[in-house]
Parts: sequence; structure tokens; C-alpha cells
Amino acid sequence: MPMSAGRVSWFIIGACIVLGALTDNGAAASAGCLSYASPVYVTGRLLRIVFPGPPNYDSVAGGDKPEPYFVLHLDRPVCVAEDPTDSEKPAVARVTDMQLMLQPAQYKQLRSRLGRQIRLSGVLVAAHTGHHHTPVMLGNVRLGG
Repeated sequence: MPMSAGRVSWFIIGACIVLGALTDNGAAASAGCLSYASPVYVTGRLLRIVFPGPPNYDSVAGGDKPEPYFVLHLDRPVCVAEDPTDSEKPAVARVTDMQLMLQPAQYKQLRSRLGRQIRLSGVLVAAHTGHHHTPVMLGNVRLGG
């Protein structure tokens, strides 16, 4: 049975709404996501993790240099919106851990909080070298917030 003109119009309108939602330029998808462009506040458990470094970034036991870093294991995964002005800052759908970019004095300041819940503020930095072990890191770190 063919559709009437009225039913076809509503069908087309509905299809356009669905298609628009699926092909949105990222505004809806990034709603609620953290931004590279402004300071963020995150909470989680502070960990010290030893990652494998040079030469292969594969295994400390296999001979790679150990690279210890403090990492914040987030209470809840977060998303990060892409920076449309910088292709080096991509969207990340599910961030569960953030390597902290700390100054030497900050390691000493935070060491007593290892294994505990902590709230930090800072700016997001996209990983771009072999020494960056999480897709998104936290720089300009401040305690509390």
C-alpha cells in the first residue's frame, strides 16, 4: 500500500532528524566532554605506575628503561572533545587514566597521597611522544580546586 503525501512528509522529516543527529558536527557528541581549551577538575585515585621507556617502550623486564609517573585513575571515565583548531588534540571517547605532568617538587608534595582519592585541576594535554603513556594527560596540575 503506497504512503500518502502527508505520511511521506513526516517520514522524510523524521529521517532528516535522525540523520542530523548521526552526522552532527560534534556539538552534541562533545556536550559534557572535557575541553583542551579550558582548565578542568578531575577526581580519582592517585597511583604511581612504572611504564616501559626506551629503547622499545615495551617491557621493563625485557630491558626497557623504567619510566615512573604519577597517574590519576579517574572515579568515572570522561570524554574529551576534539580541539577543532588543532589536529594534534583529538577527541577521546573514554578516558580512565591521566598521566600527570608534574614538576619535581610536585612529586614530593603528592607522594603522601598515593593510593588515596584526590581532586586535581589542570589543563588537558594530548599524548604525542613515547613518554606519554595515557592518551590524555593533565598539565599545570594544582591540588584541590
